[in-house]
Amino acid sequence: MNFRSTRSLAATQRWLFRAVTSAGDPNHLESSESEALRAIVRAPPTESAEERLLIYRRAYFSRLEECLSDDYPALRFAIGSKDFSRLCRAYVSSYPSSSANLNGFGSQMAQFILESEPSWVFERELAALEWKLVEVIHAPAPASRLASDLSEKVTSNLAELRFVASPSVRILATDYPVNAYFQAFINDAQPSRPSSAPSWLVLVRNGYKIWRLDLQSDEALVLQCLLSGDMLGNALRGVQVGARTVQQWFRRWSSCGIFTSARSANEECPDDAPRRDDPTLRSKMSADPMAASCR
Repeated sequence: MNFRSTRSLAATQRWLFRAVTSAGDPNHLESSESEALRAIVRAPPTESAEERLLIYRRAYFSRLEECLSDDYPALRFAIGSKDFSRLCRAYVSSYPSSSANLNGFGSQMAQFILESEPSWVFERELAALEWKLVEVIHAPAPASRLASDLSEKVTSNLAELRFVASPSVRILATDYPVNAYFQAFINDAQPSRPSSAPSWLVLVRNGYKIWRLDLQSDEALVLQCLLSGDMLGNALRGVQVGARTVQQWFRRWSSCGIFTSARSANEECPDDAPRRDDPTLRSKMSADPMAASCR
């Protein structure tokens, strides 16, 4: 059969797309692809038709690995280049790219590590941190009007205030100190794999600056409640800290733009107000009586 004469251009293009992007070894073609390959791809004098096609296949998978390396540089360092390449090849097979835009291609890496390497708890949490950084970079970061909102509500019942978060806010609870490891990696300190230690972290972008703030457990719980839409009074219920500590928290949160505005109990929050909820933070604190204060 003459494949060239019977195949339409569209059918040939679909075949080429599958041959270049199909999961498997980027250095070899499946036997089922060989017959069509020989009929469609002209072999130059210096190489086979298979090698000619594999140039594009290797370039495709190399580009995807390059994108993952850009999104997960600390993870690549932590597990080593060889294991990272292996992880990327397996990831591409399980979560193939479905868009011409690769911004979101690596979004399932932490989930994939959970599925394929369940004992890699630190590596999964490090991947989760690095992906949240990607999300923060691409999320809107509107200017805050929190100070003016609070000045207008000085006579309001502060316990009934709700706070509207920046769309760029992300919160993370981990079993390992991944933020300290990531900072050491950025500083070229060649960090070693850390021991487990429960940690809480909030990320936010304010203008062109990205903040990564480590949180104490009480601070993390209160912030989580506020991000979930709780009123201030409910968020603070059962937390054994003084007013000065709460004020310090708010100064820190405000300085990096976590909240953009405040609403009284009788005011509705905007429909698009983000509620950044990390279920793992609740589960890690579920044994703590004060966690009942957060809806």
